[in-house]
Amino acid sequence: MSDVSRFLDWFVAATSAGLLMVIVISWLLSYRTPETGTLDSSKWFALPRWAQIVTGLITIVLFVYLGFRFWIPLPFSVPADGLKIIRLAGLAIFLLGALLVLWARWTLGRMYGVSTSSAVRLKAGHQLVQHGPYALVRHPMYLGI
Repeated sequence: MSDVSRFLDWFVAATSAGLLMVIVISWLLSYRTPETGTLDSSKWFALPRWAQIVTGLITIVLFVYLGFRFWIPLPFSVPADGLKIIRLAGLAIFLLGALLVLWARWTLGRMYGVSTSSAVRLKAGHQLVQHGPYALVRHPMYLGI
């Protein structure tokens, strides 16, 4: 493996890990418990906050582990130069998607919150956001993922 390939591998891994940390930190900073009396709220919020955070982080680690453990390589080989291009293209698509998610969260501001209930509840002060990425796409966070 050449030095350039090793550098690209580490660069892609470090960038992906760094961006995942930014997403997890933004999720933790935007965490809010629901108001009492929400419709159809789950038992999830009966757990202490630390238990919810630890459970979420364990789930992320478990899915990453399972992805590496049960990875099945494709049954064809790609030349080294082609592999570099594919990795850089994948990194670019990943970064664009993650930036779209973060831009959408930033645009929502205080109105952003993770919903854990099956019912929609309108709150005072909420408004329909039609600027930023929401002017281009109806659900930019889904597109970014």
